[in-house]
Amino acid sequence: MTRYTGERETLNDLVEDETWFTASAAVEAGLADRVNTDQTDDAEIENLKAMIINLQSEITNLKNPKQKEPEQKPAVVAKGNLSKLFLNLN
Repeated sequence: MTRYTGERETLNDLVEDETWFTASAAVEAGLADRVNTDQTDDAEIENLKAMIINLQSEITNLKNPKQKEPEQKPAVVAKGNLSKLFLNLN
């Protein structure tokens, strides 16, 4: 706690009360370094939304996996039947 300018008890109360700060108020209180003034374009926001939707879908699929098909076992062929098969190929 090297940047906060108030008392520790006051900070504890702010946290317990889930107090919200504006960007500039957070900087003034020492809870943030600076106010971000970069503008984000609409295309970037839409891309991020699409990424979030895809991640949510992947999480849902991981939580609710589709039923696996039962594993198929190879048919057991008796040796006598196999030799008859190859002998009758003419």
